[in-house]
Amino acid sequence: MRGSTVISFYHSDPPTKEEEVATAVASICSAHGFTSVRGNPLQNPADIEPIRRLELNKEGNQIAIGIQPGELGESQINTMSITTDASNVTDSGEDTDDYTGFTATLLDVVRSLAIELETDYVAALNPDAGYGGVSGTDAMLTGEEFDVTRIPWLGIYGDPLLDQFGGRERVLETPAWRVEDLGPAGVLVIKTKRPWADASRDHPVDRYLLDGEDEPTDGSDADSLGLKDPFAALSAGDYGADVCVAPEDIDPEFPNEDLQLERVYVDENDDLRRVDDDTFVRNVVDGHYEDDGAFLEAMLSEVPDDVDHDRLRVSTLLHERIPTAFVRLEDPDDENVVTRVLGLGVGIDKHDLLFSLARVANEGEFKDDEMASIEGALETLADVDDPEVAEQIIEERLLL
Repeated sequence: MRGSTVISFYHSDPPTKEEEVATAVASICSAHGFTSVRGNPLQNPADIEPIRRLELNKEGNQIAIGIQPGELGESQINTMSITTDASNVTDSGEDTDDYTGFTATLLDVVRSLAIELETDYVAALNPDAGYGGVSGTDAMLTGEEFDVTRIPWLGIYGDPLLDQFGGRERVLETPAWRVEDLGPAGVLVIKTKRPWADASRDHPVDRYLLDGEDEPTDGSDADSLGLKDPFAALSAGDYGADVCVAPEDIDPEFPNEDLQLERVYVDENDDLRRVDDDTFVRNVVDGHYEDDGAFLEAMLSEVPDDVDHDRLRVSTLLHERIPTAFVRLEDPDDENVVTRVLGLGVGIDKHDLLFSLARVANEGEFKDDEMASIEGALETLADVDDPEVAEQIIEERLLL
């Protein structure tokens, strides 16, 4: 169970009163087959009492809708939020071109409410927001403007954000899994078919909308993770530091407690082995594969017969953005970007930090002085005694 996800609806100038919002919500949910948790059909939504919360049920899946008009700041309004169990929001399997079941119904409700209320912004917040997902502070109103710093899995962008992103026509060309024009409600963008997959700030959708980059022209799928093994450029006998998790913990996001630093060397079979006891970690992945799944499986495709299966690991760094210089070690006890990040005594998502640093490195020509600058910043952070101060520095200067 992943916990709960929240879909927040924002409006800087709410068009209706609380009772009217509640009536619209109840009417739309009733049309999609929702009843109250107590089992009473929502047949007469116009007769409901003024409320701030609806508890609704369909097919055993519950949603809670909080209706909260009112000032959150000088001018910002969070009209409404939908909360549901994130484990019920799925991609319906690889063989379907659309969502089915509860996920399809939830999407219909969200779309209908955005159109009815003509919202400025709707965002599905990641249930693992503390581990690299989109949090409320990544996508909030600040004063008169929206400050979106990362694109959520599902978002609906009204006029204020369409203007920020280069206009409606440009947003309609976003390289995402689904893009729909919702008229006055804005444009619906679903980043990836699988909810919350690749929530990183480095996703092509983020680069396109937030950085103004052109749509990828290399024929790559926007849903592709752009996989590449940074160890593939090393030779037999070379040392490196990998960030790994147990195979059962492979996921688009990785909490700090799952991350394991492995100091390794490349053996004559292009396998990674631990420096300290020579045990097998994983295969180095090179060559071309039909899809991302096959690429990931290749990490453990040729496992020695005498391997300790409890110590098999998979890398979290298989991405084209991670340069080999981040993982390479001249000597097994040296430090590099990977070891320095994993050694920081902070609660900030270290996996996310590594990818943010990789983004910084890739924006330039990746010269030696850029690597020295990144490693120098990490050395300075290691000397900061107060974790809160260190985290503030990371958030302000290093996280993109």
